Amino acid sequence: MKILRRVTMEIDTFLDNSSWETLQANYDLVALQTNERNVFEQACQSKYIDIISLDCTQRLPFTLDPMMIQKAIENNIYFELCYAPGIRDDTSRGYVYQLGLALISSGVKDHLIISSGAIIVSELRAPFDIYYFAKSFGLANDEAKFTYWKTPESLITLKSL
Repeated sequence: MKILRRVTMEIDTFLDNSSWETLQANYDLVALQTNERNVFEQACQSKYIDIISLDCTQRLPFTLDPMMIQKAIENNIYFELCYAPGIRDDTSRGYVYQLGLALISSGVKDHLIISSGAIIVSELRAPFDIYYFAKSFGLANDEAKFTYWKTPESLITLKSL
């Protein structure tokens, strides 16, 4: 069994290539979280990013561009949606659903990872809870299951090669 190391960079300005190369050398998975449109667009076109994690605790100040999302998918970049902020408060719950629906309408079905983002144990949910959560975005049965099972597995398989 191999343990993978992940880093999530919360940034408002895109790093230079040498910084990203250093991160890739030290971590198996490199994730990015931003609230800046230009950083999001650069991340979608980057060869250094594995995961774009969307901040569900506040409203994104820009709309998700389907063309940029498709470019990210072409670059094997996955999108992460964390459900725990929606458990913490009602406002974040709206943001979680808004981002989930925006991702699904942009065609992210095969590159969507739903994870907890939990801070405390009571925010963790069972796989079937995540399944029904994913179905609420309009995903088919298998697609909903894949968001917490096959899609993360395919990312790990891709990074292990």
